[in-house]
Amino acid sequence: LLAFVIVVVIVFSQMHRDAILSRTTSTEPGKLDLGFYQKLLSVLGVPLIGLLASQFPEISNFLFSWLEPSLQTLK
Repeated sequence: LLAFVIVVVIVFSQMHRDAILSRTTSTEPGKLDLGFYQKLLSVLGVPLIGLLASQFPEISNFLFSWLEPSLQTLK
């Protein structure tokens, strides 16, 4: 898991600093801005929350208590 996180951070940071990709996304080449960290958090946060929820049932119960009202409205 740690190797996956390291690889994702390295690849995303290299992509975000690339001059050509920065031109297409209207960001400053060579710099990591707030958008980078938001994308990184969304890519790494969801799998980490899933892993923690599978290992610790109380986290899963807490998350489900937040999601349950939304799921009830979809029925």
